[in-house]
Amino acid sequence: MIGRWLLSIVLGVLATASICALASLPFLFKHYRLVSDGMAPSLTKGAHVFALQRPYEQISAVRRGDVVSWVKHEQGATYIMIWRVVGLPGDKLQFRDTSVLLNGKELEHVPLPSSGGLLFTERLGNAAYPVAYASSADRRSTQALVPPGYLFVVGDNRDHAFDSRFHGAIPFSSIVGKVVWPPGSLR
Repeated sequence: MIGRWLLSIVLGVLATASICALASLPFLFKHYRLVSDGMAPSLTKGAHVFALQRPYEQISAVRRGDVVSWVKHEQGATYIMIWRVVGLPGDKLQFRDTSVLLNGKELEHVPLPSSGGLLFTERLGNAAYPVAYASSADRRSTQALVPPGYLFVVGDNRDHAFDSRFHGAIPFSSIVGKVVWPPGSLR
Protein backbone atom coordinates (compact mmCIF):
# COMPACT_ATOMS: atom_id res chain seq x y z
CA MET A 1 0.00 0.00 0.00
CA ILE A 2 2.76 2.46 0.97
CA GLY A 3 4.70 1.45 -2.18
CA ARG A 4 1.84 2.49 -4.48
CA TRP A 5 1.25 5.68 -2.52
CA LEU A 6 4.96 6.59 -2.74
CA LEU A 7 5.06 5.75 -6.46
CA SER A 8 2.03 7.98 -7.15
CA ILE A 9 3.66 10.88 -5.27
CA VAL A 10 6.96 10.45 -7.15
CA LEU A 11 5.15 10.27 -10.52
CA GLY A 12 3.07 13.33 -9.60
CA VAL A 13 6.18 15.31 -8.69
CA LEU A 14 7.93 14.25 -11.92
CA ALA A 15 4.88 15.16 -14.01
CA THR A 16 4.60 18.57 -12.34
CA ALA A 17 8.33 19.22 -12.78
CA SER A 18 8.14 18.22 -16.45
CA ILE A 19 5.18 20.51 -17.10
CA CYS A 20 6.94 23.40 -15.35
CA ALA A 21 10.12 22.79 -17.35
CA LEU A 22 8.25 22.69 -20.65
CA ALA A 23 6.27 25.81 -19.76
CA SER A 24 9.47 27.73 -19.00
CA LEU A 25 11.23 26.82 -22.27
CA PRO A 26 9.87 29.81 -24.22
CA PHE A 27 11.34 32.10 -21.57
CA LEU A 28 14.73 30.37 -21.61
CA PHE A 29 15.20 29.62 -25.32
CA LYS A 30 14.16 31.25 -28.56
CA HIS A 31 13.93 29.49 -31.92
CA TYR A 32 15.20 31.18 -35.07
CA ARG A 33 15.36 30.12 -38.71
CA LEU A 34 18.22 31.65 -40.68
CA VAL A 35 17.18 33.59 -43.77
CA SER A 36 20.64 34.05 -45.28
CA ASP A 37 23.92 32.21 -45.75
CA GLY A 38 25.93 34.82 -43.85
CA MET A 39 26.93 32.24 -41.20
CA ALA A 40 27.67 29.39 -43.65
CA PRO A 41 29.33 26.95 -43.51
CA SER A 42 28.60 26.82 -39.75
CA LEU A 43 24.91 27.65 -40.11
CA THR A 44 23.27 27.68 -43.54
CA LYS A 45 20.18 29.41 -44.91
CA GLY A 46 17.09 27.65 -43.60
CA ALA A 47 18.89 26.21 -40.55
CA HIS A 48 16.98 26.14 -37.28
CA VAL A 49 18.82 27.35 -34.19
CA PHE A 50 17.97 27.83 -30.54
CA ALA A 51 19.36 30.70 -28.53
CA LEU A 52 19.53 30.99 -24.77
CA GLN A 53 17.68 34.21 -23.94
CA ARG A 54 19.47 36.99 -22.03
CA PRO A 55 22.61 34.89 -21.49
CA TYR A 56 24.90 37.70 -20.37
CA GLU A 57 24.43 39.90 -17.35
CA GLN A 58 27.44 41.99 -18.28
CA ILE A 59 29.65 42.47 -21.30
CA SER A 60 32.61 40.81 -19.60
CA ALA A 61 30.74 37.46 -19.83
CA VAL A 62 30.78 37.54 -23.65
CA ARG A 63 33.55 35.43 -25.20
CA ARG A 64 35.21 35.78 -28.58
CA GLY A 65 33.77 33.04 -30.77
CA ASP A 66 30.27 33.17 -29.22
CA VAL A 67 27.45 33.17 -31.77
CA VAL A 68 24.87 35.72 -30.64
CA SER A 69 21.44 36.89 -31.67
CA TRP A 70 20.88 40.61 -31.50
CA VAL A 71 18.27 43.20 -32.43
CA LYS A 72 18.88 45.55 -35.33
CA HIS A 73 16.58 48.48 -36.08
CA GLU A 74 16.71 49.81 -39.61
CA GLN A 75 14.32 52.11 -41.49
CA GLY A 76 11.44 51.46 -39.10
CA ALA A 77 11.85 47.68 -39.16
CA THR A 78 13.26 45.36 -36.50
CA TYR A 79 15.45 42.40 -37.39
CA ILE A 80 17.09 39.63 -35.40
CA MET A 81 20.64 39.09 -36.62
CA ILE A 82 22.90 36.13 -35.83
CA TRP A 83 26.66 36.65 -36.03
CA ARG A 84 29.88 35.53 -34.35
CA VAL A 85 31.63 37.79 -31.81
CA VAL A 86 35.25 38.44 -32.81
CA GLY A 87 35.93 41.71 -31.01
CA LEU A 88 35.41 42.83 -27.42
CA PRO A 89 35.61 46.38 -26.02
CA GLY A 90 39.10 47.80 -26.56
CA ASP A 91 40.04 45.29 -29.27
CA LYS A 92 41.65 46.52 -32.47
CA LEU A 93 40.61 44.51 -35.53
CA GLN A 94 41.94 44.54 -39.04
CA PHE A 95 40.57 42.58 -42.01
CA ARG A 96 42.85 42.22 -45.05
CA ASP A 97 41.87 39.82 -47.84
CA THR A 98 41.32 36.52 -45.95
CA SER A 99 43.41 37.55 -42.92
CA VAL A 100 42.02 38.77 -39.61
CA LEU A 101 44.27 40.55 -37.14
CA LEU A 102 43.16 40.89 -33.54
CA ASN A 103 45.20 43.36 -31.50
CA GLY A 104 48.00 43.08 -34.05
CA LYS A 105 48.14 39.27 -34.05
CA GLU A 106 46.87 37.30 -37.04
CA LEU A 107 44.22 34.70 -36.28
CA GLU A 108 45.18 31.18 -37.23
CA HIS A 109 43.63 30.07 -40.52
CA VAL A 110 44.07 26.44 -41.52
CA PRO A 111 42.87 25.63 -45.06
CA LEU A 112 40.41 22.76 -45.19
CA PRO A 113 41.46 19.95 -47.57
CA SER A 114 40.10 20.09 -51.13
CA SER A 115 38.50 23.50 -50.60
CA GLY A 116 40.60 25.28 -53.18
CA GLY A 117 41.83 27.65 -50.47
CA LEU A 118 38.36 29.09 -49.87
CA LEU A 119 37.40 27.25 -46.67
CA PHE A 120 39.42 27.61 -43.49
CA THR A 121 39.25 26.61 -39.87
CA GLU A 122 39.68 29.83 -37.93
CA ARG A 123 40.93 29.74 -34.34
CA LEU A 124 39.98 32.49 -31.95
CA GLY A 125 40.98 31.72 -28.36
CA ASN A 126 39.39 28.39 -27.45
CA ALA A 127 36.97 28.57 -30.39
CA ALA A 128 37.61 26.90 -33.75
CA TYR A 129 35.05 27.15 -36.54
CA PRO A 130 34.89 27.07 -40.34
CA VAL A 131 34.93 30.28 -42.39
CA ALA A 132 34.28 30.62 -46.10
CA TYR A 133 35.39 33.07 -48.76
CA ALA A 134 34.09 33.48 -52.32
CA SER A 135 36.43 32.61 -55.18
CA SER A 136 36.16 36.06 -56.68
CA ALA A 137 35.26 38.82 -54.30
CA ASP A 138 36.20 42.46 -53.97
CA ARG A 139 37.34 42.42 -50.35
CA ARG A 140 37.87 45.79 -48.78
CA SER A 141 40.31 46.22 -45.94
CA THR A 142 38.64 47.20 -42.70
CA GLN A 143 40.04 48.45 -39.42
CA ALA A 144 38.11 49.00 -36.23
CA LEU A 145 38.68 49.84 -32.61
CA VAL A 146 35.81 48.39 -30.56
CA PRO A 147 34.46 51.07 -28.22
CA PRO A 148 33.44 50.45 -24.59
CA GLY A 149 30.02 48.79 -24.34
CA TYR A 150 30.20 47.42 -27.90
CA LEU A 151 31.04 44.15 -29.67
CA PHE A 152 32.36 43.47 -33.17
CA VAL A 153 30.44 40.67 -34.91
CA VAL A 154 31.02 38.96 -38.26
CA GLY A 155 29.52 36.18 -40.33
CA ASP A 156 31.44 32.97 -41.05
CA ASN A 157 30.68 33.41 -44.75
CA ARG A 158 32.95 36.43 -44.89
CA ASP A 159 32.21 37.60 -48.43
CA HIS A 160 28.42 37.23 -48.01
CA ALA A 161 27.79 38.76 -44.60
CA PHE A 162 26.65 42.33 -44.01
CA ASP A 163 28.15 42.55 -40.52
CA SER A 164 30.19 44.89 -38.30
CA ARG A 165 32.72 45.40 -41.10
CA PHE A 166 29.99 47.39 -42.86
CA HIS A 167 27.72 48.82 -40.12
CA GLY A 168 30.15 49.02 -37.19
CA ALA A 169 30.26 47.47 -33.77
CA ILE A 170 26.98 46.64 -32.05
CA PRO A 171 25.93 47.78 -28.57
CA PHE A 172 26.01 45.10 -25.89
CA SER A 173 22.45 46.12 -24.98
CA SER A 174 21.22 44.81 -28.37
CA ILE A 175 22.23 41.20 -27.54
CA VAL A 176 19.13 39.06 -26.91
CA GLY A 177 20.58 35.56 -27.04
CA LYS A 178 23.49 33.17 -27.41
CA VAL A 179 23.05 30.40 -29.95
CA VAL A 180 23.42 27.06 -28.17
CA TRP A 181 21.97 24.61 -30.70
CA PRO A 182 23.04 22.97 -32.96
CA PRO A 183 26.18 22.70 -30.79
CA GLY A 184 28.54 21.01 -33.27
CA SER A 185 28.32 23.91 -35.70
CA LEU A 186 29.25 26.65 -33.27
CA ARG A 187 32.81 25.95 -32.13
